[in-house]
Amino acid sequence: MKFTPAAQTGLSDRISLNQVDFTAENRSAYSYWDVYFVILLYQRGAIVGANHYTISPLMSGESEAVTMSWPGQFGLLSQVEAIPAVDYLDEKTIIRPEGGSGMAK
Repeated sequence: MKFTPAAQTGLSDRISLNQVDFTAENRSAYSYWDVYFVILLYQRGAIVGANHYTISPLMSGESEAVTMSWPGQFGLLSQVEAIPAVDYLDEKTIIRPEGGSGMAK
């Protein structure tokens, strides 16, 4: 995870746009239609910002670089966290491999 404060992004002169960068990796054996991420910004252990991001789809073994702009003034952050959220118990979230058992090609 990388957080770039608005003063260093060069994205805008009128609006404070920070930038969050991370790489999402699917190290599981399953591919997913949608992977949701909850992005949290912390100062001294307290959450000072929350946002979300969706990757559609995220295939098994693949990784995807994510860059998102985030308006506001946050000051010095102590931690940035991206928490993936996938309902892996819901069969509709999993992309079935073609030609698998009982599946049409």
